[in-house]
Amino acid sequence: MGSEMCIRDRDNTGQTGYGPEYVHTNWRDQLWETARADNVVLPNFVQFEMDAEVIKRPIRSTRGTVYHPIEPIDLADGDFSGGTITTSKLGTAVKTWTAQELAVSIPFSTRLDQDSIIPFAQFVRATATADLSRSVDHVLIQGDNATSANINYDGDTTPTTADYTVFDATWLDGLANGVDAGGDAVTIDDVEALRRKMSIEIVSVEDMVFFTDPYMESRLRLMDAFISASSYGGPAPVRTGEIGTLGGIRVLRTPVMLKTASDGKITYNAAGTLSRLLLVHMPSYELGWRRRMDVYLGTSPDGRAQLLTVNARLDLQNNALTGRAAGLYNALA
Repeated sequence: MGSEMCIRDRDNTGQTGYGPEYVHTNWRDQLWETARADNVVLPNFVQFEMDAEVIKRPIRSTRGTVYHPIEPIDLADGDFSGGTITTSKLGTAVKTWTAQELAVSIPFSTRLDQDSIIPFAQFVRATATADLSRSVDHVLIQGDNATSANINYDGDTTPTTADYTVFDATWLDGLANGVDAGGDAVTIDDVEALRRKMSIEIVSVEDMVFFTDPYMESRLRLMDAFISASSYGGPAPVRTGEIGTLGGIRVLRTPVMLKTASDGKITYNAAGTLSRLLLVHMPSYELGWRRRMDVYLGTSPDGRAQLLTVNARLDLQNNALTGRAAGLYNALA
């Protein structure tokens, strides 16, 4: 063919010196963003600002005991030593929040920022901020600071710098109070079993939330008890993750809930194949912020390199209520 090749083929022949050099490539200066979900998990937690790196907050421990006393018959029955009302001690406890850091750090060349067709420093900042936001959602579900048998790295020694080691969180509690679906598709009986795992003191459905992975959503929608968000004018799932209600409890879909093995854990060297559902009593958890997201941009002494770091300092604690979360695992995806 040589130089007689037709114009439409001249950039696809693999030849050089016979026309391809004259075919230019255009660039757009607008970045084509990949799909990223907004924080679905974080907005549902009780949050407060920590005024120090370590803070303590009192919590209720035990209740007083109510008795039916006998009628007093003499003076001794009216004082504390011989009173007819049996006394009880009121237990107290304290929870400690210790700020833990999550951070993402990205280096890049100063010349790259100067020559890139897009504002590269702004691109790095947006990317790092979105990555840290997703990580916060991830650790609120998957947090487990165990060095072995970690629910995120089962079967090997846990990487000490993995984000999920920042604190213990909700799926860890849910798994300890779990329901095994037996490898079958989720049923309404499974959901009811999950609700029965919750504390009998939790009565308000408004205080509870179902979190599920994207793979179980279609199966939940087949249940008669499931009401789609579009039916009651709920917020757009693409923004909030809310896909509907189940038994009056909001159901939120989040991409941070990955498939697991049959025991509800993520094996370190194998992709999970099974789905899950997590029910959480939200007031039983409180997230303390020592610092919300901060962005730092540093430049090397010679000015040739820059380092952008986004970090946050936070801690999650629970109120020690038995049955504050329950998890359904080993469900058909």
